[in-house]
Amino acid sequence: MLGNARRGTTLVELLVCAVFLGLCSAAMLGAIGTASRASSIAEEKLLATVLAKNELDQARAAAAKGTLTVSNTTTNPTNTGIKYPVQVQTVVVAVSGVPDLYLVRTRVSWTSDTSNEHSGHVDLETYVVTNDL
Repeated sequence: MLGNARRGTTLVELLVCAVFLGLCSAAMLGAIGTASRASSIAEEKLLATVLAKNELDQARAAAAKGTLTVSNTTTNPTNTGIKYPVQVQTVVVAVSGVPDLYLVRTRVSWTSDTSNEHSGHVDLETYVVTNDL
């Protein structure tokens, strides 16, 4: 009797659907984890760049006051927003042959205690002039 045939979802169809949803969920969770790590690394680099720019701005301010001198300083600031220990090294070098011109190099580095992918550094440099009228 063809008229009495009942159509419905079979157990096999439900199992195939469950396996498909499981595979999709695993892929989505992996993508979310990767995106989270990439975002964290980008945030660390951004914060380090801000620290380096602040160091260069301080050198520019010292040059404007005429107090910039040849130096090599290293600091370990806290409350930087980076989860790991941070070291800031600033080197001021007089440019030979050009009076009142200095090269300022800043390196901000951080070291993760868990993985190398969260360790890194940012290097910035600029020239500044003292006694600029």
